[in-house]
Amino acid sequence: MAGLTLLAAGLLILVLTAGPHSSAWHLLPGLIVIGLVSALHDGAAQQAAHLPAGLRTPFIEGAVAGARQFSPPVPPGGLTPADAARFARLGQEVFAAGFADAMRTVLLASAAAPGAATACCLLLTAQRKKDVPRSGRTAPIRPGTR
Repeated sequence: MAGLTLLAAGLLILVLTAGPHSSAWHLLPGLIVIGLVSALHDGAAQQAAHLPAGLRTPFIEGAVAGARQFSPPVPPGGLTPADAARFARLGQEVFAAGFADAMRTVLLASAAAPGAATACCLLLTAQRKKDVPRSGRTAPIRPGTR
């Protein structure tokens, strides 16, 4: 449930920050939240296999919930020192990998947006040049036609 909440929060951030004159940088916070949640959930699901069965679900939920504070999941209380250390180590690995994945996605999206805008501008410029008469002459204005 935390994953869907953070996805909704990321989309809400995108809606609130996007506008007709927004740059790609205005979209960055929302994209980071969305990408981080997705990457953290996937990474946590893979790393949870290294934990005892009773810790797998809290680990995945903690990893996704930790995205709200941009921090790795905190081990729950009552664990043995070895399990707490393993939980913390795997949580840090998942968070680091997830954050790097999210930033990579955001960076690629931010780089692709200006490239797509440039391509559209070039296509529009080429279309406009086709519409302009090549001779450069205008039709003569006959007296009394204004």
